[in-house]
Amino acid sequence: MIGAGIGGLAAAVALRHAGWDVLVLERTDEPGEIGAGISLWPNALTALSALDVWPGIRSAAAMQLGGARRPDGSWLSRMDGDKPPFEILLVHRAALYAELLKVLPPKDVIPGAAVTSVSPEGAVTYQRGDELVEDAAELVVAADGLRSMVRRQLWPDHAGERYAGFTAWRGVTTEPFPLEAAAETWGRGCEFGATILVDGRVYWFATANLPEGGRAEDEHAEVLRRFGDWHDPLRSIVEATRPDDVLRHDIYRLSTPLPAFAQGRVVLLGDAAHAMTPNLGQGACQALEDAVTLGAVLGIYNIDTALGRYDQLRRPRTEKLVTMSTRAGRMLQSESRGITAFRNAAAKIVPAKVAGRAVAKAIAWHPPTC
Repeated sequence: MIGAGIGGLAAAVALRHAGWDVLVLERTDEPGEIGAGISLWPNALTALSALDVWPGIRSAAAMQLGGARRPDGSWLSRMDGDKPPFEILLVHRAALYAELLKVLPPKDVIPGAAVTSVSPEGAVTYQRGDELVEDAAELVVAADGLRSMVRRQLWPDHAGERYAGFTAWRGVTTEPFPLEAAAETWGRGCEFGATILVDGRVYWFATANLPEGGRAEDEHAEVLRRFGDWHDPLRSIVEATRPDDVLRHDIYRLSTPLPAFAQGRVVLLGDAAHAMTPNLGQGACQALEDAVTLGAVLGIYNIDTALGRYDQLRRPRTEKLVTMSTRAGRMLQSESRGITAFRNAAAKIVPAKVAGRAVAKAIAWHPPTC
């Protein structure tokens, strides 16, 4: 296993359930997740249940109820009621990571192991400290993220990742914050979202159409400059976040679909295979699906058949969701007055629960049985 992110750890858990011995190589010295929230849609909850880590996640997650607003605070749509039509939970990424990590024996995760080369036959070379290690595996699972080294090596002609045209800030308030309702607020070429973690703190994100690679001297101040005059309590939420805790990342997706997710004894998983924009909240959810699917097929078939089946199951599905997420991002980030007026009108006309059910139907998923 290359990469000890959420997808890599989930795949390690799934393969252990299927009877495999697993070794996870992580390039950082201290594996972990950054301090932000993650939305778990019904498909992700099904995957976590299949991995037998659901009880711990459920206790660390908060139910999500939300809607969409204009910058002046008026509601475009709102999901009211005590029980939504489907369950979406928000959990701190670190909490999800910890639940996955504690299932694995410590000896199975090797930190500070930077993989330098992989062959289709399963040969792996990695650097750990001053030592260059050469190893061979029956199967190599590449969960090494957006800028996957394995993808570049085995699919050298693929165009790789492409900037989606917007950047994102994320943060979590230092202390619990009295947020009345979760919501996304839509502007022209920008948006701000806020929702509540189980401990009462607020996880928030903001986006803006900006050139790739840009950075502000003070990202906390930059968010306040851009969104501080939007409706209450958005400014207060940002002010309740430590400046050093504000994260900024440009948003990318794969420029074109890969021709396959497997080559020889190497298989791609998560962002390495199908990086998408965050507009449907499906990046980590799809990585969890990948992990459960890979474990399921490897528990049934020989490796060659299993990887072919994995490719058949995962590639068409993720290509569809990458496209859906890209389209949603273009709509949400549009600077056109006409498009934003249409978007807002549609949000007002279509009830939030109806729109939510349509999305839930599109992402509905169950672990494969064959």
